[in-house]
Amino acid sequence: MNEDIDRIVTTLFLQHGLEPKSLSIETPEPIKIDDTDSIVDALPVRMVVTGQFYQMTAALDGLQALTGIKVADFSYSAPTDSTQIPTASYSIMIYMTEQ
Repeated sequence: MNEDIDRIVTTLFLQHGLEPKSLSIETPEPIKIDDTDSIVDALPVRMVVTGQFYQMTAALDGLQALTGIKVADFSYSAPTDSTQIPTASYSIMIYMTEQ
């Protein structure tokens, strides 16, 4: 399962021209959906990428448009030196059901 998540998440960032630097996938946790009896697995994922700010915001928009994914946090680090590349960190939650 983690390999599939890795491939899907990494591909999304690559499609926006970003270079993935690190990816961490935590253990899924079962959560109850509000006002229902449904339980899904919530999978916390953190991705750090480098690239240009416009690429990072495009990826953020792309993530927010996907069903079953919630962006929990986004942070951007602007370089202080012109030789450095901007970095962004995305914390996302992927909601999964058993098939």
